[in-house]
Amino acid sequence: MNISRHNADLDDIQSDYDYYASLLEKSIKNIHKAPANLGTLARNARSYAGYQCILDPNSIQLYRALHIAAYSLTSVCELASLPEGNYEVFAGEGDPVMLPAGVNSYTSGISWLHGFYLGVACRESHLNDRLAEIPVAVLKQSSLRNDEYLDLQIEALRSFWKGAADTPQRVIEAMKATDPEVIKVGTVDAALNIAVPEIDLLFRLLENDSVAFNESLIKALERHKKHWSEKNYKNDTNGFIAVGILGLVSIAYERGMTIEVESDYIPKYIFQGDFLK
Repeated sequence: MNISRHNADLDDIQSDYDYYASLLEKSIKNIHKAPANLGTLARNARSYAGYQCILDPNSIQLYRALHIAAYSLTSVCELASLPEGNYEVFAGEGDPVMLPAGVNSYTSGISWLHGFYLGVACRESHLNDRLAEIPVAVLKQSSLRNDEYLDLQIEALRSFWKGAADTPQRVIEAMKATDPEVIKVGTVDAALNIAVPEIDLLFRLLENDSVAFNESLIKALERHKKHWSEKNYKNDTNGFIAVGILGLVSIAYERGMTIEVESDYIPKYIFQGDFLK
């Protein structure tokens, strides 16, 4: 089965691609100025990756951009968890820079979540090890607010990564927290179309059932497409790649599961680890 990407306005895609390619290079050069610039770098890397995925999903440049985003998001979250002082930071490319520890708008739950998914997709498990050691309480200090389900989703992923016995219960708690009645910060649409499918896929990973995983994968991709097809979202580069689904599919693939679904949202080049060849 193949689930195509939603229709976006791509008449000027080459110029948009060139713009973000240039912005990415500038962002790499600016990370030494402030910790928050790591978040900006990750954002621009993901935008570049979105256009790259459309133009050439089998390019090493796609991996490069996601790799930079994974390192940048991990580092910015980690800096929020460290004692006061300056620390050496590597953003996935170029020379390491010295940056001060501290909280900013990018040291948030969503940064952690995307960093985690990109870490597994890029086969940089040491990044996931580092993220798993960051308490959710640290992420909640960010000025960027989120609903409780995201905090519980992070707790479930931390437990999952550590192989903790309480993982199934944490996954169930995260799913319960997506009840529309308790959504106060974000939108119900995002909870149901983005978070719920990701949490469900995590549960299917725990079951280690390829059939159930693929059934949930179809639903997850369809919901992703539904969410990003909305008029206000369709041109948002964050929707061109389903980062959460991509990360979870990468784990499933590494565990030997057969992935029977194809989609523009989850490039095979990434989840099959072809960039390592």
